[in-house]
Amino acid sequence: MPRVPAACSTRGAQDASARHWNPVRDRVPASMQGQKEGIGRAALHVRACSEEVEGSRVAMANEFLRERGIFGSDNVEIGPCGALGMGLVAKRPISGNQEVVVEVPPSMMITEDTAMEGTGEAGMLLKAMLQDLMGFQPQSAVELGDALIALRLMYERAAGDASALFPYVRMLPESLDMPLFWPQAERERLLKGCLILEDTQALEETITGQYDFINDMVLGMFPEKFPEEFFSLEQYRFHVCLSISRAFSLDGMKGLGRGLALLPGIDMANHDDGVKFAVQRGDGVFSGRDSIVLISDRDYAEGEQVFTTYGRKSNAQSLYAFGFTREDPMHPFNSADIALQLDASDPLRQMKAQVLTANGIYSRMRFQVPVSQELIAEGLSRKAPASTQSEKMEGGPLGMTEQLVDSWAQVLPFLRMLSLGGDGASELLSGDPQEAWLRMWTPLEGSLEDDAVDALIKHFDGMLQVLEEDVAPAARAGLTERERVSAVVRASEAAALREGRAALERTEDWNELSTACSYFVKAWNSPDVTEKATKLVFQSGCSGSRRYTALRGSSGPMNMIQIGKRN
Repeated sequence: MPRVPAACSTRGAQDASARHWNPVRDRVPASMQGQKEGIGRAALHVRACSEEVEGSRVAMANEFLRERGIFGSDNVEIGPCGALGMGLVAKRPISGNQEVVVEVPPSMMITEDTAMEGTGEAGMLLKAMLQDLMGFQPQSAVELGDALIALRLMYERAAGDASALFPYVRMLPESLDMPLFWPQAERERLLKGCLILEDTQALEETITGQYDFINDMVLGMFPEKFPEEFFSLEQYRFHVCLSISRAFSLDGMKGLGRGLALLPGIDMANHDDGVKFAVQRGDGVFSGRDSIVLISDRDYAEGEQVFTTYGRKSNAQSLYAFGFTREDPMHPFNSADIALQLDASDPLRQMKAQVLTANGIYSRMRFQVPVSQELIAEGLSRKAPASTQSEKMEGGPLGMTEQLVDSWAQVLPFLRMLSLGGDGASELLSGDPQEAWLRMWTPLEGSLEDDAVDALIKHFDGMLQVLEEDVAPAARAGLTERERVSAVVRASEAAALREGRAALERTEDWNELSTACSYFVKAWNSPDVTEKATKLVFQSGCSGSRRYTALRGSSGPMNMIQIGKRN
């Protein structure tokens, strides 16, 4: 199933980049805001080997990165970090005043533009073939950067110790435990009800299709250049996932281009939810202007692990891309993914699809439901976008939290479009498509609004039933690591759906957000406030809905706006 974006607007450029996320929504730099929370890491590990061999690999990688100025002389080094495996360790006290810890110059970055440099004409032909292929697959589960970075790493591994990047490549993981590498039956059993099953299947199909194409067109024609031992489907699958788990997005770094980049040294740092900012462009004073640097957001003592952030990702996203989860299902970064689509039997389906397409929206959409009540409230209260998608795109990519809120904010407008019918619907849909979409950001008349919200609650209930079926508690003894992280993901998504459902059902507390309406309603015994509030309710079409009831006091002026109970 082709991947589709979860949100149809972007805004708010970020100055820092995080490891990218693609399958459920467009990958964007993270906002770098977070609260500290421990995570359980599931095997983004290097191969098991003797301590002597392990020590040799680490020492060689540290020397390689120091010689190229990436680690500096005494900042950090790669070292053991307990349960997290290898990571970056401070060699001296590091201040939390945005000190440059690691600096990767342009010459050491592996980007979409540079990945095939040095691979000869055959390598450039590979790049051209992939560019052509992805031109026909704009919603591919594998980005061009992932494919090119994967092929470059495969090329360097095939070169062995003759590779200029040999010490770095030798230090990279040789096994991953993301769901793509689980047996299909196990994956379907453990992640039942989660949309990352769909994402993983799309990823598998995309990788296989891409490999078959480039193998027929290039790899198989130059076996001496691309030996099968190093350029098999299995190797391509592994290295694409290695890029997914390690490459960073350049999209928020002005002047450094767009796309993905592998950053040797920086990519050795482990994730911590508490890191507020980490990876950004050099400032031209303490680091090169065209470099990418890892900076400190806290003090580190000598010997302490130095962290980065992979972005504010949910447990499902983290498991898919990195192979780990955090333990707390209610952590504010968590969310649930839902999929909604136009009904094939809807007589207005074609007209609705045309309106959606004109606004950059697909007939089938993926949305995120936050677990955070604050973000749920913010999303439900968000007003219609003030401009078109193309105009907002100029402002830069969304941070992860902003993207999450924007995605959730569009659930009700999309559902209103699905529920739209009756008198006047055809006239609205046949008019200006932007105006028709903006109309969906205000409640529909009468029972149509109730139908839209009821449909969403019913959808949540169906997903909850599947997510909570035959799932073992994550804390139960005797679970395998895959069983444990899967249970955490299902619990996290179920928690978000319950919170979203509760927000839609919450109707009587006027300090809470108006459920199923795109604005807050809170008024006191002030005539000017209550008069405006009354007009809002009746002009928006809420007056005919059983969810919204205007109560007037015996003295004449309305004393308050009350959100009525569901019937």
